[in-house]
Amino acid sequence: MPMEVIRIVIDAELLREIDQAARRAGISRSAFISDALREYLKRLRPRRPTERDRKF
Repeated sequence: MPMEVIRIVIDAELLREIDQAARRAGISRSAFISDALREYLKRLRPRRPTERDRKF
């Protein structure tokens, strides 16, 4: 997957928390933020109705 370099402004305390969590997970800051954003975007996507949903 092609990567882009971006620049963002982020609260200093939030960045400290991100760095601590990334260290605990054994991944880079970039990987941590990318993973978190992927999860957030996944939650925003509308869910497809299942067969069970159609019964109601």
